[in-house]
Amino acid sequence: MNVDQLLKDTADFLCSEFSPNAADVAEGIHKALSASKESIAELVTGRTNGKISEDDFAYELQREAKVFETELLTLQVIAKATVVKMCDAAIRFILKSVNPIS
Repeated sequence: MNVDQLLKDTADFLCSEFSPNAADVAEGIHKALSASKESIAELVTGRTNGKISEDDFAYELQREAKVFETELLTLQVIAKATVVKMCDAAIRFILKSVNPIS
């Protein structure tokens, strides 16, 4: 059996099988950034107009960072579950390819 071809076939299978999951994670990151857009825009405007001090601006940006980090932690759990599923699927694919059921 050609191992290079087996690995290529496995990778192709995983890409076709799990591409929606990768898109979901990318969409989640985009949504998390978009959710903070209005708050960040208000902070930037307030800072550039002198209505917010440098300290308050830094503090509020740190708060926004915590919100964004929380969103990304949720995505991390989803991504980890997807990686585990992909590993399991890869092993099953290789097992089926090497030991096909007659």
